[in-house]
Amino acid sequence: YGATYKQKNNFPVSVEQFLAIGGNLLRKRKLDEAIKILKLNIEHYPYCVSAYDSLSHAYQLQGKKQLAVLYNQKGAAIKNVAN
Repeated sequence: YGATYKQKNNFPVSVEQFLAIGGNLLRKRKLDEAIKILKLNIEHYPYCVSAYDSLSHAYQLQGKKQLAVLYNQKGAAIKNVAN
């Protein structure tokens, strides 16, 4: 996925596109793929709270509670800084 984070016309993928792709993969229960996309979202948009929330949800669905809590806390920390 790392090499494919740009669209065919070589424009960067937006936050919303990353979230939509990640959300679609989560709904299809393609958790490993969703996690890769959501991590890319965080890598490219580190202040996107929704990406942390979605990644936390993906880890929760995988049964990885510690990672779910970690990313939930990271998202909360960004929210607190913004307020």
